[in-house]
Amino acid sequence: MTQANSALSSANGVLRAHHLPFRLRAGHNSRWVSVYENLPGRRVRERAVRGCSSQDDLAIEELCFRLVSEARRQPGATLEQLLGSPGDEPDGMAPRLAPSWPEICDAVVAFQRRQGVNMNLVGPFKGQGYFRLLPADRAAREADVRRFALHTGDSLRAHLADPAEPLVPVATHRQGFRQKREVVSLLRRAGFGSIAPESLSEELKGMVNQKKVVLLAAGESRRRIPSTDAIQEWLDQVIEEDPLWGWLFAMVATYGLRPHEVWHIDGLPDENGLITIGVAARHIKVTKTGFRAAVPLPAEWVERYQLGGSNGEQRLEELQG
Repeated sequence: MTQANSALSSANGVLRAHHLPFRLRAGHNSRWVSVYENLPGRRVRERAVRGCSSQDDLAIEELCFRLVSEARRQPGATLEQLLGSPGDEPDGMAPRLAPSWPEICDAVVAFQRRQGVNMNLVGPFKGQGYFRLLPADRAAREADVRRFALHTGDSLRAHLADPAEPLVPVATHRQGFRQKREVVSLLRRAGFGSIAPESLSEELKGMVNQKKVVLLAAGESRRRIPSTDAIQEWLDQVIEEDPLWGWLFAMVATYGLRPHEVWHIDGLPDENGLITIGVAARHIKVTKTGFRAAVPLPAEWVERYQLGGSNGEQRLEELQG
């Protein structure tokens, strides 16, 4: 698929999402894009838009926005009423629309509402959302979207109120940064790829991957799982300070239990170190996984922390009592 066809396909997806009867196509014997209007009775009306080249992705996106925004202002209007008469447009490039943030916000909210999914993403486009606070008397820019994606919400608002306030970079490993990336993607899907291009999404994705690469290069996993030696040292300290809680945490660490499962241990370590959790009946489920056996890892912790025997029985009785 060519780049131009990809732009037409994206624009038609936006028009379809807004339930508009228009579709864009490359002209058969013309370099201009044609707009098709589906009429009752399976009739079709076609209109070539002079100045909108089928090879110009930005012009296609702007034509799509023009149809969407004008259709919102004039519900039920015909194609001529939305675009004007064919003779109204001069030869060459037609005047290009530069949508402002209020127009974009209205279009994005309407687009997402018609999709019927995840309205949480439209927060920046509603009420006192960030994009609603941007100047309404100028065209929206990619720089606005980039600034939103790379900085914290509080610092963005403070900077709008006072430009002397510094912008604080957002933590790329947090959930909030992932949501910002989804907002950029939403802008593009709603037909505003010129200010939220795929290259920006790839750049933001690369920032997350770069963080992961740095952690791996430092010999740390992203979740920073402690070593066995570190866990053992910590358990030794807890056992010394509080034998009961130390025994509980040692059971969790040795057998990989969920904390609540310690209260439902049915059999303490046998000669092979095995324990059983839950009730051995299909119709009785007292833990998330249900009845099962578990093996110790490392096995030497069974003796080190006296998980079984009389000490284990005493600790379990204290917990269950």
